[in-house]
Amino acid sequence: MASSNAGYGMYGSAPSTSGLVYGVYGATNSTVSGYGVFSAGNFGASGTKSFRIDHPTDPTNKFLLHYCIESPEVLNSYSGTIRLDGSGNAEVALPDYFAAINADPRYALTAVGAPMPLLHVSREISAAALSVDHKAGQPIARCSFSISGGTPGGKVSWRIDAVRNDLWVRTNGAPVEIDKVGLERAAYQHPEQYGKPPRTIPFAESEVKSITERD
Repeated sequence: MASSNAGYGMYGSAPSTSGLVYGVYGATNSTVSGYGVFSAGNFGASGTKSFRIDHPTDPTNKFLLHYCIESPEVLNSYSGTIRLDGSGNAEVALPDYFAAINADPRYALTAVGAPMPLLHVSREISAAALSVDHKAGQPIARCSFSISGGTPGGKVSWRIDAVRNDLWVRTNGAPVEIDKVGLERAAYQHPEQYGKPPRTIPFAESEVKSITERD
């Protein structure tokens, strides 16, 4: 266990540019409530975020990577398919907790199998349900939306992206542009990308060194 009141609770570095290297490596065998790495707050990376698995078609020689979608908004995404009724309508029910953690939903519909030029969202999710400041233990309004104008019996793919609006985000926000502070100012995370000389030691390590010298 490591902790600090100045700088970094834990710092790991693997400056090698080749080979099998990990700055910090964590592992767990738990598949439900355990995490190899867990952040009880914001999580950041200057590079990409991805999953990496053994490649399904060549598991002994390759990895397969898929990458996270990034956005200046903190979004939750829900999607599915639904079969329209005999009138070309359908109601899509969303998870019980939807209203407690979401705001400002955006809709996308795609006709599957045949054109449906009149396909549309005929009833949106209740704005009143989304505007409630939900507290733990309080009942949550059920959320759904309606689709109309489709081919009777037709298949529709739907997707909703909504702004995350749970207690954490309402309390802490999700800033997009922030000022650098302390030793971050007038410095680059990756100076070589800006035509500057590369650091002789990683950025975080230089800050740790400065804090140690100061103490």
